[in-house]
Amino acid sequence: MDNSKLTNRQQERLILLVEEMGETTQIVGKTLCHGYASSHPDSPHICNRMHLEKEIGDIEIIIEMLVGHRDINRKQINAYKAEKRSRKINYLHYHENFDKP
Repeated sequence: MDNSKLTNRQQERLILLVEEMGETTQIVGKTLCHGYASSHPDSPHICNRMHLEKEIGDIEIIIEMLVGHRDINRKQINAYKAEKRSRKINYLHYHENFDKP
């Protein structure tokens, strides 16, 4: 018996999110090791920064899908973002806040 109480469609959307997050994690690791400008020898015209931008875009599409199907709530997401942004980020060593690069 399936106790998840998720529909097949809800499960599929969450699977897509997990897959995209995994791909993003992979490119973040490569970027940490080799830098933003580095690229794979098989595709030298696509740097790590471009890969990261693509993967983050893919995550944003899945988030829009989750919101659109009411799996998650955009107002709640924005509230959590505002809360995070308003707190002093004491655990960052190199940034005063999110507004400055």
